[in-house]
Amino acid sequence: MSYVGSALRRVSRALVSLNRRVASGDLPGAVVERDESSWLVRLDLGLDPETGERVLSPWVAPRAQSAGAMKISAPLPPVGTPMRLVSPSGVVGAESYAEYVAYTGEHARPKQGADEHVSELGENRQSVTPDRWRVERTGEMKSAVDVRSEGRVVAEVWMDLAKLKIRVRRPHGDQWFKLRPEALLPTTENE
Repeated sequence: MSYVGSALRRVSRALVSLNRRVASGDLPGAVVERDESSWLVRLDLGLDPETGERVLSPWVAPRAQSAGAMKISAPLPPVGTPMRLVSPSGVVGAESYAEYVAYTGEHARPKQGADEHVSELGENRQSVTPDRWRVERTGEMKSAVDVRSEGRVVAEVWMDLAKLKIRVRRPHGDQWFKLRPEALLPTTENE
């Protein structure tokens, strides 16, 4: 056995190992199981070509959007959500996590302007632009609250006004009010 031949075999084995790690670093999949108590998910990574059985990831945490002083936490991804299994070291294990994929035709991004930040969950939508913050219910029972840069708060209600309540916070106890249509003064949006 020559020295050159043995060196080439070592390099070949190292290259195969490196290719395996690179290929395992980012795997596409979809959520098939969720554990709400531990906030973990399992992904279906496809079929094993030898056995024809589904390959499932270990239980992994969905990637946190922020874990520092400002905490942002998305809901636990529902079953069927397309995600990627990310393993920074190339070895699927304790350091692996699930990350959302880019928008697709089936999972399209919300409609938004170029300078607008949008969060949607079910029939609830939050929109933030440089001069406005809006929270709205987009389903059958529509309603919205706008907070605008000039200090105005505009409530839009598409339902029975008798169901709308306003809470005023006071130092010696909060007070609740119901709106009555006959007590409202007609106005325009810009008044």
